Amino acid sequence: GYGKTTLILQWLTALKEPIAWFAIERDDSDPIRFWSYVTQAVANAWKTDIDVVLEPLLHSQDDATYDFLIDSFLHELYMQKKPLHIVLDDYHLIENEKIQSMLTKFINQLPPFINVYLTTRTTISLPVAKWRVNQWVQEINTDQLRFTFKETTHFFTLKELSNLDEEQIKQILNKTEGWIAG
Repeated sequence: GYGKTTLILQWLTALKEPIAWFAIERDDSDPIRFWSYVTQAVANAWKTDIDVVLEPLLHSQDDATYDFLIDSFLHELYMQKKPLHIVLDDYHLIENEKIQSMLTKFINQLPPFINVYLTTRTTISLPVAKWRVNQWVQEINTDQLRFTFKETTHFFTLKELSNLDEEQIKQILNKTEGWIAG
C-alpha cells in the first residue's frame, strides 16, 4: 500500500511510549470481539490486567452494558495516568454501527494522555469533522503518502538502481500511482 502502517509504526516507536496495536480483520466487526481485542492490546502495552478487569462486561450484548463497558474502560485508562498510543489498523473493515458509536464515545471522553490512531483506506463513519474542529485530528491522506517523481528517483538511488532514466522512472511512477509497495 501507501505505507500507512509502516509510517505510523516507525513514528510511534520513535516516541518510546507504550503502543496498543490492534490489526483489524473482517471478522472483528462484532462489538464484543472488537473491544476484547482493544482491551487486550492495551493490557499488553501497559502490562496490566485491564482486559481481565473488563472481561465480565464483554459477555452481554445489550446497549446498557456496552455503554458501561466504555465508561469502565475509560475509568481504567484515567486511573493509569500514563501515556498510551492506541492504533486501530485497517479500521475501514469495521462496518458495525454499534462499534462506531462506542468508539465515538470512547474518543470523545479519552484522557488527555492517550491518543487513538486510525488507519483506513476509506472515509469512515465517525464524527471526524467535529474532531477536526476541536483540533483532535491530524489527517494524513494518500496525496501525502504517494511518492512524487523526486521521491521515486531518490528511492531508486538509495536502492542502487540509479541506472533508470527519467522516462523509466515516470513509467514506474504512473504504473504504481505513487505506491511505494506497488
